[in-house]
Amino acid sequence: MFKKLCWLFGTLFILLSGERSWGFDRFPEFHALQEDEALRFDRSILIDSEYQSDVLTYIAPLAWDADFFAQARAFDLTFGSLSNRHFLEQQRLRIDQPLTDSLSFRFTYFQQRDLEIDQRHAVIELVQQLIPKFAISVYGEPSHYKRENDFGVALLYRPSVDHEIRVFHTWVDFTRGEHNDRPDSFVKGSEPRSFGIVGRCYDCLGPGREEGSAINGEPNGTKRDRTYVEYFARRETPVLWHFPIEGTEYTYDLWSAGLSARWAPQELARVFINARLQHSKKFESEAPLSNASSTQRASLVRDVTEVIVSSEFPSGESRFRLEPGVAWVHRTWRGDQEQLLDHRNLLPFIWLRTEAFQRAGSLRDQVELGYETTFFSSQNSPGSATSPLPLAAIGLKPWSVEHRLNCRYIFALGERASLSITATADIDVAFGSEGGLFEGGQGQFRLVF
Repeated sequence: MFKKLCWLFGTLFILLSGERSWGFDRFPEFHALQEDEALRFDRSILIDSEYQSDVLTYIAPLAWDADFFAQARAFDLTFGSLSNRHFLEQQRLRIDQPLTDSLSFRFTYFQQRDLEIDQRHAVIELVQQLIPKFAISVYGEPSHYKRENDFGVALLYRPSVDHEIRVFHTWVDFTRGEHNDRPDSFVKGSEPRSFGIVGRCYDCLGPGREEGSAINGEPNGTKRDRTYVEYFARRETPVLWHFPIEGTEYTYDLWSAGLSARWAPQELARVFINARLQHSKKFESEAPLSNASSTQRASLVRDVTEVIVSSEFPSGESRFRLEPGVAWVHRTWRGDQEQLLDHRNLLPFIWLRTEAFQRAGSLRDQVELGYETTFFSSQNSPGSATSPLPLAAIGLKPWSVEHRLNCRYIFALGERASLSITATADIDVAFGSEGGLFEGGQGQFRLVF
């Protein structure tokens, strides 16, 4: 299994290292075109040399996904400061409740919001078992505004109790044509749909490592540091959207694919390896409704790839845990009239976790110290003077090396909940860099119930 995973990640990296795309989608089966997305193009002008360092520091660890999907009821959230105007926000709630021997109810709520992704969904779902290992799901996202109603159908295949594969098809805003309180409309035959496949499997790469009553003060219903795999591919069909009041025609198209894995190779005792990779490509354009010709159309193509690999050791009962790793992120935006903006980020990092205050029983708080360096480079070709969209952030650096120091305190709130607070520092200030020492802050909370 270890050799197969190495081959798979290597193959995917080679395939995806050409054109790039961004983001680790949460619940990719429910991502879809949002109304707000049509009101503005991708905000590349907000992304600077520090953005990826913020995201890397704030995203939840892969171990959270393993615990989250292994439980019938779980919640977690992350808030982190991206600027004086924006937070990174990630929160999700999952409830899976059997109703009969063959019928179950699921509720999924999540928000994923940063400078590139803005998804907010509350999905209700009924899952009916058909035959052993196969089930059918009917799900929807009702809204106060009927124009925003989504409806979907999925076929579920469960090779084992801890592995579910989902083939889905979602009709997005499927009642907008008949129940819209606004004059906008989709062109017939180009309404938004989303379809694809997603698979999740916990403990399928081995049983993980047995722990004590809790893992480093974090909740875990089975007292185990789990292995985990998630993979997906999603296609959002081309959309043609008319806005009569604004006098514009909006076009949208997107595809995305990703793979995440957390495993404990038998060849490496007491070591966990984490790997994440995602690639997606987004196209959007806008043209006057009166004459939607190619000469008057403003368009933007966004490509980004992100790869993060890290290892954790020792993974058994120990006062210390060390996690070194590296991330590679490449974003490209292509606009009209030979506009091009290219960002490359290489981010080696290391985290050290140790025990802190002891609470009741065996529960202990934890302290984490992290260090990260960003090697950033950019290329900006603004195109002609008549190019309609500025792409690059003001003062964007063509090259920079930036350093960040992180300190995180994790409060153990019983065996089923934890709270962490993070403060980050720009240590370049000590060497004459502009700005303040305090870089930003973050809070995380998780609960299994």
